[in-house]
Amino acid sequence: MTRMLIVDDEERIVNSLYGLMEERFDLEIHRAYSAVTALALVRRMRFDLLISDISMPQMSGLELLDEVRRLWPRCYVLLLTAYDRFDYVYRAMKYDRVDYLLKIESYDEICRAVQEKLNLMAREQEEDEKLLRLGDDLNAISQSVLRYFLKRIIIQGAPLPDEKDLAGIRLPLDLARPALLVVGSLDTCSPAER
Repeated sequence: MTRMLIVDDEERIVNSLYGLMEERFDLEIHRAYSAVTALALVRRMRFDLLISDISMPQMSGLELLDEVRRLWPRCYVLLLTAYDRFDYVYRAMKYDRVDYLLKIESYDEICRAVQEKLNLMAREQEEDEKLLRLGDDLNAISQSVLRYFLKRIIIQGAPLPDEKDLAGIRLPLDLARPALLVVGSLDTCSPAER
């Protein structure tokens, strides 16, 4: 399940955002009333989405962002602030996966930004799964080609393929160094003899 963390030093804001997110989205939602508390949570568990105030005592949301980026680089971040300051925007926009919203924007705008991030996460997950499937397919093809080359070498006495072919199928042979290939069968042995 997608995990979200809401951070602000104003409990009222955290609790209202928590209620709104709980009502509109199917997420595992956590809350923290300071960046220091949030950092302790971030160090213990992975978060997919962080909504944080920028200006907080002890540790700012930007400092929290630095730590979140270090620990969970794929985490999306929505920074909220009451201040329309260029230096905040500039620092926040140095990162990918970060959006900057003013607290005076409507809850609908915040929910729209959250939905946008959730859509991006879903697309990334699909791409990750596709890459895994392609990796599995490539491994299966590589194993088939390896078996084909070994059969040709052993049964037909065909010459070894060239270096490029060996590298492509991950055959652990170096043509510059002699190798002795020994093949045997244990099918005729009893399990105890094997």
